[in-house]
Amino acid sequence: MEQTYEEDRQTPVPLRWFAGGHIVQSTEPGGAPLLLFGADAFGRDVFSRTLYGGRWSLDIAVLAALGALCLGVFVGSMAGYRGGLWDDVLMRTSDMVMVLPTMYVVMVLRAALPLVLSSTQMFVLLVSLFSVVGAPIVARAVLAVVRSERALEYAAAAESLGASPLRILIRHLLPAATGIVLIELMTLLPGFVVAEATLSYVGFGFPDTVPTWGTMLHEASSVRVLADFPWLFAPAIAIFLVVLGVNASIRTSHAGLGAGLDAGAPRRRGAGQRPE
Repeated sequence: MEQTYEEDRQTPVPLRWFAGGHIVQSTEPGGAPLLLFGADAFGRDVFSRTLYGGRWSLDIAVLAALGALCLGVFVGSMAGYRGGLWDDVLMRTSDMVMVLPTMYVVMVLRAALPLVLSSTQMFVLLVSLFSVVGAPIVARAVLAVVRSERALEYAAAAESLGASPLRILIRHLLPAATGIVLIELMTLLPGFVVAEATLSYVGFGFPDTVPTWGTMLHEASSVRVLADFPWLFAPAIAIFLVVLGVNASIRTSHAGLGAGLDAGAPRRRGAGQRPE
């Protein structure tokens, strides 16, 4: 009983530019809407739905990356500073999570929960799941930096002067991990965008009534998109552009971090020399 629409190629609609206070509008009586990315089978504007769906997908990716960052920094710093049993327990738990295929782990955890959830519940659930599976990646990076910095003289000097472990971590050790943590954060962002789209595409994510990039691609999979309705690929193009942009930023960050270390190396070597 649902009402669907088909493309009408028989009636061209001229456009009027820069008239009536609008950049462009149709000349049809009543003012037919201008659909930049076309419409889907229900007559809905694909461009507006792509922008609206991007809010859900990007919000989940950003919040999940920040959650993984906080959890990973805590686990990695504690394991790197304490060592011993803390290191073994926390890192073995992280290894167990990292060994398993991440996407399949998320799908299994999602399938074990109620399938029918509201959009708010689904949002909180996906952010929590992605934070848990992304935290071990950050924890390993922080662990390596904290463990190496913990053995240097300035950390031992701070401890001998009576600095608390929390102050040593926050003031001295964790700043050394800032660069690698930011790179890990930017690495997680595109992965979470693709993960949300994948879950929604296979039916484990948001319901079809909520426009996200994944649900839009799920709806487009039921028609001959490439041959007849290529504009329905707009969410896939948006995902590609986000992943491409973040990966380009990661490359730039890597280059800038390496250049900064190279530039700072001579100053560190000469800091202890007496002037002639």
